Amino acid sequence: MLRHMTRHPVMLRQRRGRLDLPLMPLAVVKAERINREPLGNRDPQRRRRIQPAAQQHHRIFLSHDFLTQSQTTDHKRPHPQFPSQLPFATPPLPSYSQNPDTNPRGFPVPKFNLTDFPEAATLPEWLTPSSTWVEHEPMVPILIKLLQPRTFVELGTFGGDSYMMFCQSVAMLGLSTKCTAVDTWAGDEHTGSYGPELYERLQKTHDPKYGSFSRLLRTDFDSAAGEFPEKSVDLLHIDGYHTYDAVKHDYDTWLPKMSDRGVILFHDTMVRTGDFGVWKLWAEISKGRPNINVPYGFGLGILAVGRSVPTRFLDFLAGIVSEHARIFPFFMALGHRIVMIRKSVALATAIHECQASANEWRTAHGDPIHNPTPNHAALHEDPRKFSESTLADVRELTAEALKLMGKT
Repeated sequence: MLRHMTRHPVMLRQRRGRLDLPLMPLAVVKAERINREPLGNRDPQRRRRIQPAAQQHHRIFLSHDFLTQSQTTDHKRPHPQFPSQLPFATPPLPSYSQNPDTNPRGFPVPKFNLTDFPEAATLPEWLTPSSTWVEHEPMVPILIKLLQPRTFVELGTFGGDSYMMFCQSVAMLGLSTKCTAVDTWAGDEHTGSYGPELYERLQKTHDPKYGSFSRLLRTDFDSAAGEFPEKSVDLLHIDGYHTYDAVKHDYDTWLPKMSDRGVILFHDTMVRTGDFGVWKLWAEISKGRPNINVPYGFGLGILAVGRSVPTRFLDFLAGIVSEHARIFPFFMALGHRIVMIRKSVALATAIHECQASANEWRTAHGDPIHNPTPNHAALHEDPRKFSESTLADVRELTAEALKLMGKT
């Protein structure tokens, strides 16, 4: 039996209850087997090499995907190393809390477990066609959950993708956070100028849905700063004009407003084209502070500036830094899913407009309508079905138009 289980260590776990055996490493099973061999067949040197493992097997336990030593005689043995540090973050962050039950020696361990944050899979209820922020939206519910900010302010809202996701997360988690979006909604050199329709479209959805705890403040950033006392803002998102001077001014102006729990987010930290200068400011202010610079989606810098930022949030940052190779692909995949949904919505909208135009043509010429214009809800459920029928209808109309023109 032991010989069979030595070749198949998984079987040892399945049968441990029946055999009343401890959960042992493979080397320990071999040691037990050696001890049962006839005396003449024993290799004293081999037994001497393996026996120490047999003596310590009850002190070894399995933790996730690696073995961690606890209460062994070799307590100075270094903890298993994690993936290398990101080149664009500060030196590896320590774990800001230790659990003495699972880590009595105080070795740094990763605190981030993806299964602890199902909120990351939340789909946004508000999407605009051109936002560059959507890839970061899966991280928003986690930030709100861990920080539970009393006050959240966004500087530069534009179409509202990021801000509406923050509001959606606050409502979903049932928090009492007060939210404020600050923007002139007039545009700048980076976004281009635009009329009042962008603000009005956002307001039409925002006010009835989130108006009880959120407001859209239509003013410039400096004027808005006067409405917030010092040390009153727990979470700030800076996404305004992106030159170095402009973003540094916004940072300097609003830093005194940050509370002891304060965290600041900077978008476009990875953009180095033109006169974008967020990356330069980030390099200056992130040194010596817990932070992470998310490299995709044009970059999202997350910087803890307060002295009493919640431990769970600092552990979140430390976990990302130490295990970025495992964590970032997860968030990138969820963000890419939102991008694909947005493309699907755009496709469905184009199909809707195409079918509406085809039906207008038929109506104008007194022809029967083959495919009624689908409503948006049905389109989003099965855009392929309607795209095929719309394409067939457009081809038929094209053939009829060519026939009328005498070209067929």
